[in-house]
Formats: sequence, C-alpha cells, structure tokens
Amino acid sequence: MIDTPVCIVGAGPAGLVASLFLSKYGVKHTIFERKKEIGDKVCGECYDGRLANVLNKLDTNLLPAMLTEQVLQPIEQYQYFNHKGKGLYIDAAKHNAVSRYSTYRKDFDTFLRAEVLKSPYAKLCTGESVNKIVTHTNNIEIITANDSTKSELVIIATGNLSMLANQAKQVSPDHFLLAARGYYRNLNITEPHGFQVYLINKPANGYLFINKLPKGLYTVEMFILKRYASKHGFNAETLLQQVIQQQPQVKNIMANAVLVEKVKGASLPSTANKNQSFSAERVLLAGSSGSGVNPLTGWGVGHAVFQGMCAAEQCVASLQAQAFGADYLQRYDARLKKSLQNDWQKSQQVDFIMRYLHKSTGRFIGYAASNKYLNNIAEKAIIGV
Repeated sequence: MIDTPVCIVGAGPAGLVASLFLSKYGVKHTIFERKKEIGDKVCGECYDGRLANVLNKLDTNLLPAMLTEQVLQPIEQYQYFNHKGKGLYIDAAKHNAVSRYSTYRKDFDTFLRAEVLKSPYAKLCTGESVNKIVTHTNNIEIITANDSTKSELVIIATGNLSMLANQAKQVSPDHFLLAARGYYRNLNITEPHGFQVYLINKPANGYLFINKLPKGLYTVEMFILKRYASKHGFNAETLLQQVIQQQPQVKNIMANAVLVEKVKGASLPSTANKNQSFSAERVLLAGSSGSGVNPLTGWGVGHAVFQGMCAAEQCVASLQAQAFGADYLQRYDARLKKSLQNDWQKSQQVDFIMRYLHKSTGRFIGYAASNKYLNNIAEKAIIGV
C-alpha cells in the first residue's frame, strides 16, 4: 500500500524547491525534516544565477517577492584582494547583470517553507529523523523513530555529510575545507551591494569573504584546507578572529563591527566527483547530497535548487510512466551531468588553484588590477558577460 507517491527527506533549499515543483504538478508528497526549527548552515549566503532561473520557472512572482521582502539582494560589485592588498574591482551593475544573490540563510529557508505550507499537496513533518530507507519490490519504505511511510519514490536532500547519502559520496578526505562564518553589523564598507574576497597566507593559505546581506547584515567567512587546520590544531572560531586581526584592510573594515551571532565552523567538501551517481532504484539524490561543489564558487544553493527542480520533474515523469527502476532514473543523472558538468569541472579547477596556485592567483590579481585586458577576462569569468 502506498501512503504517499513521493517522500522528500530534508527541508533545505533542494528539498523545499522539490516540494514546490511537486505541488505545481499536483503530486502529493511528504517531507521529513529532522530539525523542528529552521537550521543554519555555514556557506549558504551567496547564490549563483541558477537560483533566479529556477524560481522564475516555478512562479514568476517569487523572485520579485523575495527581493521586495529583502530575503534576497543582488550582488553588484566584486572586489578581489591579493596578499599585498592590491585589488581587482568588478562592477556588474554597469552591465545590468545579476550573476549572484546574497541572503541571510534562515530568511531564505523560512520564505520557501512558508510557500510549501500553502500547498494542499505537501505534508511537512518536522522533528522527524529518518533512520532507515528500505527498497521493496513494490515500494520504498521510509522509517522514522515513530512510524514508517511507503512511497513510490524518495528524494534524499539531507546534505553532503548525511548518513543517508554518504554511501554515494566519493570525496577524498583530503579535499575538505574548514569553514568559519560570523554574521556582523556596522562594517566600514561603502559599496551598497558588495562582495569582497581576500587571499590570506597567515596562518595558512586560504580565502576570506565579506558579503553584504539584506537588512544591514554582513557575513564574514573564511576557508582553509582542513588538513592544514587539523595539522596545526586550528579552531574555526578563534581562527576567523586571528585572520581578521592579521589582515590590515580587513582589520580596518571590522574596527567597529558588532558580532550578531556566535561564529560557526563547518567541514565542507572542496570538489565534486563527476563520476558520482545521483540515483538508484526509487531513489534520487538532490542538493549537496547529490553533488558538492567548491564553496568558493558560490554555486552550492543554485545547484541545489536546480537539482530539486529536476528531481521533482523526474518524479512526475516516473509516476506517469509507472517506471521507478534504476535504469529509468538514469535520465535524472543524464540531465544533471549535461547541465552541471562544466561547473563541476570548474569547481575542481578552483580546488586545484587553492591547493597549488595560491601565490600565482595573488600575482594575477595584482596584474589584473592595472591591466584592462586581464580585468576583462576576470569580469567575464565572474559575471558571465
């Protein structure tokens, strides 16, 4: 007996967008989310342009509403500084191009969840941890501590380090970043919608981001290779403060800063595996359960919502054809690989640059800051003009 045609495990961006698309197509579904309250995630505030495309396909009123309500804010200026303080400045506004958006992540998830709850097709179960998923001949069973639900298909959107998805993950332990993030107010920055990147080499090679969010917030976030952090016993919270104090420009920007929330650390994969599978019999992986990309690219949530959309559309096709086998669901894999392959390759290139070409990147920024030709190359790469 089928209790619900589709189950979604995880109510982050991928799971919520999958739900919204299933509702759009009139498919009943149940969402399981282990947290009762909307959680927080390090490296979830800068989104690439895929987000706008997905939202507009879902409902052309969503993106304007999110901008009006200050859930999202376009990023219009980009600055990249090398170790010597030389900066490369890129103005997306002059091209009328919005390639990325910023957000306070809790506001973003709250907005999407409110949209999900409007639907008569969606049932959201919070505080429900999925302990096991069992594939049977005629259904797939989602087992929680209190109950079990039988479904035709399940979308797993539980994050890149989840127990449910970890067997499909094939990321080398050496390809992880230690990330540290704090939310602040009162930074000494004049750009209204800006994004700054600083190359750091003390106490280890890495990157520090300062990103303007809606409602006067800033996120200050840094990344170093996790193996360096483990080797030297770095703590994410103290490391961020140490890096801020050692970078003269950043120290000046942060002189009057007020920390809004406690600094939070996380371990994140720094590269995607192009050979990974995104489906199995009656199962689809979406979001960072499906593929992690280098967080330095800002592609994470844009990819997540795109995969949520694709997973929902694959569910609709499978339900119509009554085809739930691994072979049929390979269509989902093929679509993701066709659409995202270039981004995954670029993510691997960014990972390589961070590991082996850190000084060369700093020199390029210095040259590009005073060379129009190199500046144009960087501009096209960053904002896609």
